[in-house]
Amino acid sequence: MLAEIDKRLDEELAQLNQWVQSIARPTSLPCCPRTRPRLLEFLSQQTYYDMSGKPHPMLDPQEFRFLSIRKGTLDAQERLEMESHVTHSFHFLTKIPWTPVMRGIPRSLTATTRSSMVLATRGDSLEIRSRCRPG
Repeated sequence: MLAEIDKRLDEELAQLNQWVQSIARPTSLPCCPRTRPRLLEFLSQQTYYDMSGKPHPMLDPQEFRFLSIRKGTLDAQERLEMESHVTHSFHFLTKIPWTPVMRGIPRSLTATTRSSMVLATRGDSLEIRSRCRPG
């Protein structure tokens, strides 16, 4: 009886370890791009029981949302925060009394930041200094 319990525990721990390693794998890796979302969806529907017998989701909704975001992307709320930061920075920079030669800096920096965030859809709509900026 105890041997069966130990065997089942070992199997469940091995499965849990495999899931953790799959989740911890960087999202930028090209391997298994379709497998990760299915695994996350599967885990979000699984439950475990704490020591008092109370059930808990394997992944809560917030964990599922954050783990589902690919590296290098923003969710909608994060994008709004970044856009707001760019707008506030632009307004701050426009209040600086720039010399005539440097007067375009606020617009150039704002365009560069927005292009880095992939907000600009066409490269030719960006100011030339922003398009030429090294990555």
